[in-house]
Amino acid sequence: MITNKQREARTRGLGSSDMAAIFGVSRWKSAVDVWAEKTGRVELEAGYPSEAAKIGSVVEPALLAMASEQLGRKVVAPSSTFVRGVL
Repeated sequence: MITNKQREARTRGLGSSDMAAIFGVSRWKSAVDVWAEKTGRVELEAGYPSEAAKIGSVVEPALLAMASEQLGRKVVAPSSTFVRGVL
């Protein structure tokens, strides 16, 4: 689970879900939505973390272990939730 500080830092970079929206493959938001969020034209979602985010944090270790077993490779959890670039 990311902290509020990490969440705020995400407004200054692009994450994988942002890229999905930018490339038009997200069901939940568009490139315009990303632009509006990153430029402060809309408020970030209230009630963070969502129930889905909480569940994702709980099941992530098991999913990584399953992926490792199926791929026959070591799967390492990321040390950061995103890579920050310059906007």
